[in-house]
Amino acid sequence: GTSLHASIDSWTSSCYSGVKMASLGEIRKTQERWMHVLEEILALGPMIPGSYSEVYSKCGKQSCRCNDGIGHLFKRITWSDNGRCRTKGIPDQDIQWIKEVTEHYRGFKRKRREMKQLEDRLRKLVDGYVKEMVDKTRKQKEYL
Repeated sequence: GTSLHASIDSWTSSCYSGVKMASLGEIRKTQERWMHVLEEILALGPMIPGSYSEVYSKCGKQSCRCNDGIGHLFKRITWSDNGRCRTKGIPDQDIQWIKEVTEHYRGFKRKRREMKQLEDRLRKLVDGYVKEMVDKTRKQKEYL
């Protein structure tokens, strides 16, 4: 919490004056953004990978009207499962639900990419902070 941040600030400033405090601020800002993105992911609700689409297909019956036209409307969800493309028909009463849960999953994927970028940034910031702290610490003693 805030008291931990205050303790770190106090200890850091007393032992290592001259260390860039901006890096601590950037670390905290990045961590807070990461937590915010996590909260957004947790609030998404039900989700499923895949895409909803409507296609026309011909049933193959010789006597069917679709042979002379564009075919029957087929409402479906398509997704990849272990490298294989899967498709299932969707009943009319579930179309809106499928659209929502697949959009939630796309939202999850976007947020997960953002989390990864933030994690990479955080790692770089912490590495830079540690290097700076080590350099400042070494300057405190001649034999280091």
